[in-house]
Amino acid sequence: MNDFDIISVPSFADFVSEVGTAEEVRLCLSSQYEPDRFGTGNSAMVVPARRICLDLQARNGHGQLIWLRQERKIQLASDGPATPQDAAWEKGFIELEKIVSAALSKVGFAVRPGRYVLPPDLRPLSGTFDCAQWHKAEDGTVRVKEGYPDG
Repeated sequence: MNDFDIISVPSFADFVSEVGTAEEVRLCLSSQYEPDRFGTGNSAMVVPARRICLDLQARNGHGQLIWLRQERKIQLASDGPATPQDAAWEKGFIELEKIVSAALSKVGFAVRPGRYVLPPDLRPLSGTFDCAQWHKAEDGTVRVKEGYPDG
């Protein structure tokens, strides 16, 4: 374990406030196969799924690691996302990474790839990058755009 405290924050605004004058931040979009299991024993059904995560991390002036994560689990078919909604979420997270990177640069941070390696059982809050807004269409698909709430 590293010799610094870890603070998980719920929003982009909180991240910026907690990090303060740090010059460098780490931004990492990743995904991991994480199937859903329904039922028990021989009647259990396994549904292929993947968890998509966007992690933002930086050390503040006190040496604490500030961590913001937004994540979404999507179901998979043999050739990719299972539904148009799952495909839209996957595409949205790719766009979200670009929006967050631009917002970080705009407030003066140098954005670097990667993230700090932490124990696998350490899970942050599931937060929100409130520098972007998700919009849901009538067909259930989503898209993400740059922008803060009410602005």
